[in-house]
Amino acid sequence: MNPLYHVVEASRLLAGGVIWDGKVLLAFAVTGSLLAITLVWATNVYKKAVA
Repeated sequence: MNPLYHVVEASRLLAGGVIWDGKVLLAFAVTGSLLAITLVWATNVYKKAVA
């Protein structure tokens, strides 16, 4: 399943005025996980490029 699906669904809920929903919290968790993975990857690539 596409992890960004959860982010899109949460965006729809937030646009509708729903803040405290499980889908919104799941979307924040998915986004945070993708952020952490991307940050580690980008840091490693940058270290190799500079070295």
